[in-house]
Order: sequence, then C-alpha cells, then structure tokens
Amino acid sequence: MGDITLKTRLKTKEQEQEGILYFDTGLPETFIREDKANELGNIMKLPQPVEFNALGDGKFHCNAVIQLYVKLEDVWCRHLCYVASIKDIDTEILIGHDFMQKFDINLNVKKRQVIINQKSLLMAQRIR
Repeated sequence: MGDITLKTRLKTKEQEQEGILYFDTGLPETFIREDKANELGNIMKLPQPVEFNALGDGKFHCNAVIQLYVKLEDVWCRHLCYVASIKDIDTEILIGHDFMQKFDINLNVKKRQVIINQKSLLMAQRIR
C-alpha cells in the first residue's frame, strides 16, 4: 500500500526545522532518530535505558527522550519521543499509536492520507 508520511514543522526549545513524520499504527510509542534529535537539541538522558521489542534481532534500547513540538493544522502539538539509534530506525520520526490516540489522528490507508481535526488537537492540550 505504501508509507503514510507527512512533511511538517518541528521544534524544541532550541531549534525549529522541517521534518517528515512516518505513521505506524502498529507502533505503541513514538520515536525520533538520534541524528534528527541532535539537530533539534534539548535531548534529556534517561536514568536507565528503556528496552523495546522490534523486528530483526528483536530488541533495542533508548537512552534519551526529547520534548518535541509538531505543527499540525497550525497547532503546535507537544509530545515526548524516545530517541532511537540510527541503526534501529530508518526514518526521521516514527509516529506511534500514543501520538495518534492523544491527538485523535486517523489514517486513510487506501488513500495514504493523515486525517487531522484541529478541534481535537486543541482539546488534547486542555487540562482536564
């Protein structure tokens, strides 16, 4: 069917730039590749590595996270992403189910479209 991607603006407290999001509905967490995280800055080391299951050898570890802001429908959406090694992921940013559920993002797989509702983005940022 093909990949479902979206080009958008990304930022941290230190940097803003363009990036490509790759949506993966089977992925529970969201990851950013280490080289992209280094470009954006503001990486926070974890007290101990977190282990994840993956295809291939079956496991990989993340030693850091990054507070990433993703611009969707003119709304900056804040999300904590795990920083993964270049050898563990082959795309800049893998958007997992956690991000899609938090911001009520849906995918039309047949048309390879990302369906975003601005009201849902704003609602996700309200304190309940």
